[in-house]
Amino acid sequence: MSVASAARRVDEDDSQFPAHGPVEACLGYLLFYILVDRVTPPVVEAFGNTALSLPSSFVRFGLAAALWFVLVVTAVDQARRLAALGVGTYDDPGLRVRSRVVPSSPRTTGCLLALIAGTAVAMVTFDGAALVTERS
Repeated sequence: MSVASAARRVDEDDSQFPAHGPVEACLGYLLFYILVDRVTPPVVEAFGNTALSLPSSFVRFGLAAALWFVLVVTAVDQARRLAALGVGTYDDPGLRVRSRVVPSSPRTTGCLLALIAGTAVAMVTFDGAALVTERS
């Protein structure tokens, strides 16, 4: 077997399951929500009192509108992706489950460990970064 055919076989295996699924979209939106929730008081203070003298309710409304916009875009994108994959189009629901390609066990374990490590790093460093931004 040549190197080119081996590389082609690996690429075909990797492309058989979607890169961005609904679980990843939910976790991404949850992270975005947490970040917006944590930065809302400093943003309201910065834009409401010092920078532009905007009313604090207007700044909060803008952040809330951004959250709703991202939620709607994420939901529409996931619905489009699931429709393109043909979810819900089979007469036999078991056929879809049996034909689904799932990532290997080591890859799943690696992704789970990376998620846990990234979450731990984010939890440890976020408060320190927030304090630094508050001081400046």
